[in-house]
Amino acid sequence: MEIWGTLEWAAYFMIMGSCGLRPQEVGALTWGKWSRTMHGLAITHKIDPDSKQRVKGTKTGYSKAVALSRRAEEILLLHEATSEKTDPDDLIFNPKEAADGIQSDTSNKHFKAACKRAGVERGDRTQYSLRHSFNTYALQILDRKEVQSLMGHRTDAMTNRYDHPADQQLIERIPEGVWDKIERLWS
Repeated sequence: MEIWGTLEWAAYFMIMGSCGLRPQEVGALTWGKWSRTMHGLAITHKIDPDSKQRVKGTKTGYSKAVALSRRAEEILLLHEATSEKTDPDDLIFNPKEAADGIQSDTSNKHFKAACKRAGVERGDRTQYSLRHSFNTYALQILDRKEVQSLMGHRTDAMTNRYDHPADQQLIERIPEGVWDKIERLWS
């Protein structure tokens, strides 16, 4: 709470970072899109940046499902318990300062402030960096096609573009057996 400011913003950024969603997708989530029994969210709408309205479809035009971690669900449950509007058609994230739901510029302002409170050098990072981080870390434990599906990418090339591994992670990706082959090459 010291970092995010409110439970709503903590839940917003937890969902964004732990699911790899776009800001427009998180902003369009309604309570009815959350399956508590299946521990996931159906992503079927986005906030249109031009009209600022919730519209059907995602950036790629395809609906997708994302899995929620236990921690993300716990924070979402806490947020729900303190929310005034929790009907299935109500937006999950609808702070008082954003009468028509959270827009990217509003959430980015909160992201910048949270980075400052946390003492994180933001550099050129925006809230969208959470999406890139999810992609990078998910590739360490999930199949590339699974990551592509969760991200809503149509191509491997886009999933690769979002991958920003640290040096050690790159080295760890060398397939098993390659070292022996390289050794034979130079012996």
